[in-house]
Amino acid sequence: MAVAQPDAFSALDRNHDGVLSRAEFYGAIGGAAVPAEPVAACSAAPFVQHAASTVTYAAPATAPVVTYAAPITSTALAPAPVQTQSTTIIQSQRASLPQMPATTLTAPPVYVTPSQTAVTPAASPVVTYGAPTMAATLPAQEPATVLQAPPVYVQAATQPVATIEAPVQQVTAVAPAQYTYAAPQTPTTTAVAPPVYVEPQPPVVSVEVREPVTTSVMPAQAPQPIPSQIMSYTAPPPQLRTSHVMAPQVIRTVASVSLTDRCRIFDDITQTIGQTPIVRINKLAPEGVNLFVKLEYFNPLSSVKDRLALAIIEAAEKRGELQPGGTVVEATSGNTGIALAMVCAQRGYSFVAVMAASFSVERRKVMRALGAKVLITPAPLGGTGMVKKAEELAEQNGWFLARQFETEANAAFHKKTTGPEILAAFQRRGLRLDYWVTGYGTGGTFAGAGEAIKAASPHTKVILSEPEGAALVSSGVPQERKEVMGKFGAPASGHPAWKPHPIQGWTPNFIPKVCEEGLNKNIKDDIILVNGKDAMETAMSLARFEGVFCGTSGGATVWTALEVCKIAPPGSNILAMVPDTAERYLSTPLFESIDAEMNAEEKMLFATTPLGID
Repeated sequence: MAVAQPDAFSALDRNHDGVLSRAEFYGAIGGAAVPAEPVAACSAAPFVQHAASTVTYAAPATAPVVTYAAPITSTALAPAPVQTQSTTIIQSQRASLPQMPATTLTAPPVYVTPSQTAVTPAASPVVTYGAPTMAATLPAQEPATVLQAPPVYVQAATQPVATIEAPVQQVTAVAPAQYTYAAPQTPTTTAVAPPVYVEPQPPVVSVEVREPVTTSVMPAQAPQPIPSQIMSYTAPPPQLRTSHVMAPQVIRTVASVSLTDRCRIFDDITQTIGQTPIVRINKLAPEGVNLFVKLEYFNPLSSVKDRLALAIIEAAEKRGELQPGGTVVEATSGNTGIALAMVCAQRGYSFVAVMAASFSVERRKVMRALGAKVLITPAPLGGTGMVKKAEELAEQNGWFLARQFETEANAAFHKKTTGPEILAAFQRRGLRLDYWVTGYGTGGTFAGAGEAIKAASPHTKVILSEPEGAALVSSGVPQERKEVMGKFGAPASGHPAWKPHPIQGWTPNFIPKVCEEGLNKNIKDDIILVNGKDAMETAMSLARFEGVFCGTSGGATVWTALEVCKIAPPGSNILAMVPDTAERYLSTPLFESIDAEMNAEEKMLFATTPLGID
């Protein structure tokens, strides 16, 4: 028969009523030919072409494929029960072929062996699994003859069919069913329509999430359907098959119902760190260029510092510097302290944060809610004051000092996670990353992610930003350092170029050793200064016009990126880092213009209905 290959996914999308004809079923799984089956010969009756199917049946040949002499009544029987080993059931739909009118036959029985048919895979990339199974039996009056459907082979491709990313799945296979026919008993000239096929119930499939691995799915050697929630399928004969695929983005070609791979079951809160989304800025960006932001507030405790905290604790555990039940102490502007409090709570450690009085009170409350102790140093002492206090506490009590500003684990974690995430996201969309914009607190994001991006994409320009009132890097003045508890790198004093600024989390009153190491690797291509007022206005604009609810540091980075947009060539792609959420700044000048009580306009609107009016 002649078979027109359909678009597998459009066929699936087209049948919203949940019913596929048999022809549509095979057409939807990559253009595989419909297995040969007994067909009653007729003199001139054409086959019916279904309106919703892209499979076309030609008129039958003059010689019958199979002719039965005995009256045969076809019956659709449920498949034999299969044993399964897990509990997750994929939803299935049944599909059947319509009954055909009965036809009078005059020729004696003639049996024709079906030939093998070569089928070219569908143009759209597919993920292939085991072949579907269907069962039909005719009433047996003599011992039944078991026939196997003919093999159908898929043409091999020189290149992988598709490279797809998705959570690892583990499929518990079951044996496929067989076609069973009964031989006719006595000759006669009456025959009935071919049997109606009923798709068997699907096997149970168990899914196991593993570490994501990206691989290419190669063409199979047998017709296999597309697993989805609107089609059942049966795995190949009993054996364990594992598909290694991963995808943080929607894979519409395999009828995915999840937008990201983050909706999974994790063993603990620290496993949710990373894989933060990148979002396009649509209203604030100028025409002709593409501006994106990486929203680090999608981490579990709402900031990029979640990555740093996990890196510090895991490195200390690996080196044996942190024992069960131990205490961690660190100087923090808030976000690192919150992240360390989270990780310590999950791992069973105590945490003591040392924080300058100039940082927002909500950060203190969040750390204390996570079980941390928070010590406040006088604001005039700045960052060096809180660092010195943390060093004293660690040395006196034998506590583990996190050293976020000096530890090698800081940049290393961003080089392993943040940078590759960015590169993979742009590669998946087929976009060239032309500019990457970031500020610095410890400098870990800049040094680690920046190094990864430069190594893989040398043409990408790395733009560093710092406050106008605290242009430490731009000053060219080196930072003095000292040894603390046997390790060199802590600031010996405040940097002479530093002045107080409102961008919390950015640029302490010294150049961190981690940041300096990134500068020594010549990662940055340019540096742009931003003032606090512009940073806060941009943060509010992101909230009102883009729905991006970020802190002052995020506003500063995006303002810098908007400056880059003005000079970037047409068609450029610019990515800015957004470190944290605006909820960390409710008590800061960022929310100075936001009232807690109703303003005049809101009062007028309230008065338009009677409730609550005196």
